[in-house]
Amino acid sequence: MAQAVIVEALRTPFAKRGGAYREVRPDALLAGALTALVRRSGVDPEAVEDVVAGCVSQAGEQSANVARLATLLAGLPVETPAFSLNRMCGSGQTAVHIAAQEVAAGDARYSIGCGVESMSRVPMFLDVTLGAQFRDWSVLNPDLLAKHDLIHQGESAERVAAHWRIPRAEMDAFAMQSHARAHAAATKGLNREIEPTEGRLADGTHDIVHCITDGRLSAPTTGVRSRSGTSSSYQSSVTKATDHTFCQPGRPGSTATTR
Repeated sequence: MAQAVIVEALRTPFAKRGGAYREVRPDALLAGALTALVRRSGVDPEAVEDVVAGCVSQAGEQSANVARLATLLAGLPVETPAFSLNRMCGSGQTAVHIAAQEVAAGDARYSIGCGVESMSRVPMFLDVTLGAQFRDWSVLNPDLLAKHDLIHQGESAERVAAHWRIPRAEMDAFAMQSHARAHAAATKGLNREIEPTEGRLADGTHDIVHCITDGRLSAPTTGVRSRSGTSSSYQSSVTKATDHTFCQPGRPGSTATTR
């Protein structure tokens, strides 16, 4: 069995819902990431044998197999297959797993695992409500609801914390440390995985989004300049394309660097 290794990995910068990517279609956002991934890796586009994309709300601009649409928009050969999957918040990670499994099984030499979700363009639960306001899960099969207590993520997190006796203060401290580290890395320009992506700033002008730090949207020139007027990157609702990862077979004992 071949050993799958990561050849290259990248993501777009984060932006809040209704923010920098509010005018960018999700299939175009994903296509831009795929194009950059192929360029950075140096892999011949003809060698890519599959593209697997995770996407939860597969409706509207994220419908009709968004993986395939983005693959075509990215300029990959029309012969390159692609499919979309939904494993809720684990969709992008599952896509990367499947790409690696394809390589390990010998079904592909190069495979891309990726994911996209644009809450600016495709409201959460659009695939459930078909445009109506989401209120609860009552639209699901009544027999399912009779068998299982389906709750939202907020309530689920509260139950997990209570079960494992994790205090709120401890979680807040951990989150603060994580954000502080992310901010420090962005400030020092250590986020090699971020692919500068075109977006629209709060004042309506277009620019290349490099990263968002300390509530400011930064665009690279000869150095890094910042423009104010955008919200903090630490939002629960984001528009992003993540986990754009190449997998290929490697030799036992070989290593791969993603950053």
